[in-house]
Amino acid sequence: MLQVTMAHLGGFESVKIQKTSEFEFSREYTLDMYKMASKITRGASDLVKGNFLATHLIPIYFALDHHYAGLDLAIMGEDMEADYVNEAESQLGFPVQATKLCEAIGYKGFASLLVPTILGMNGAKMGSQDAENLLEPFDTPKQVETKIKKSFCEPGNLKGNIALHLAKELLFPHFLGEKGLEIEGDPKHNEEAMQLVTYEDLEQAYASEKIFPTKLKAAVSKAVDAILAPVRTELAEQQKKLLADAFPVQKGGRKKK
Repeated sequence: MLQVTMAHLGGFESVKIQKTSEFEFSREYTLDMYKMASKITRGASDLVKGNFLATHLIPIYFALDHHYAGLDLAIMGEDMEADYVNEAESQLGFPVQATKLCEAIGYKGFASLLVPTILGMNGAKMGSQDAENLLEPFDTPKQVETKIKKSFCEPGNLKGNIALHLAKELLFPHFLGEKGLEIEGDPKHNEEAMQLVTYEDLEQAYASEKIFPTKLKAAVSKAVDAILAPVRTELAEQQKKLLADAFPVQKGGRKKK
């Protein structure tokens, strides 16, 4: 799915997809885990949220995966900055501490580039844990419209507005191009169609209530679906198998956890 998606987005022709399982089961990786574990105190690991031991090993997995993949630059969501490894230097954030762990056992560190986190329909980070919070390639145009329609979008209010957030962080920077976002008009209510070339134009028009929530959500839904449509079409024949592999079902009809 990732390869098909990148092919349609363009600009990823030279990207190599590498599975961490290619090196995580090696003898060298395991030995490095022990070495790195000796550099993290129990108190420091407690700063990573979670009650299970595996959660406290995340800084090690993260650091070693980047080293064994041979990365010079790690691109990640800005929410990663909130997770810490070392209490004394917690202000540096999780990415910096991960590269320090690499350096602590004699490996070269890596630079980090933090990018905006895309929010889901409920205002939290978009993730696969909640299907209604997530926009994915298999969503039909109606599903995309329904999900975005449920999101918070108060008239004239820019704060917490998910439709505006998607326009700002996803649509305008990467997909809309020079044409911008089209807001359909409504002759019955003397509403003229609008062509907004920049996000700043959209924000200003919405703040002054020249654009109503229903019109904004409809425009954003249409633009998002235009991105998903070619991927959805190409993956149509594989959809059933991909979903079955991702969410296997046990006997009795229950999904495995």
